[in-house]
Amino acid sequence: MLSSLVLTALVQSAAATVGYVIARVPHSVFFGLLTFVAAFIPSVGTTIVALPVALLMLALGHPWAALFLALWGLVIVGLVDNVVKPLLIKGGVQIDAAVLFFSLIGGLALFGAAGLIVGPLAVVLFVSVVGAPPAETLD
Repeated sequence: MLSSLVLTALVQSAAATVGYVIARVPHSVFFGLLTFVAAFIPSVGTTIVALPVALLMLALGHPWAALFLALWGLVIVGLVDNVVKPLLIKGGVQIDAAVLFFSLIGGLALFGAAGLIVGPLAVVLFVSVVGAPPAETLD
């Protein structure tokens, strides 16, 4: 259950970061990491970061970017929680803590700060696509 929360937060923050980059938000990786932390807050979650960033873009004189970010935050990032978490719980994707740790370190080394999101996300996608062998066959 805890791994599904962390992985859902990673996917939400990655989606939010993509939106921030598309809208050319200053320091988009910082806001992506902030979105990751906010994803653990029940009810408001990522909206507590996405909508203020949209208001920031409006204040900076970019109304279309602000509208895009508001819609992106509410529709894409907000719905990820309703789609990804059930898939992770249903599929039973279990990532060992050591694998998660090394994916964070490897992502950080390869992509910089954005690698904190990209590294674990890549490992999770790989494991969910390839799948791990059943425990009985590992003897």
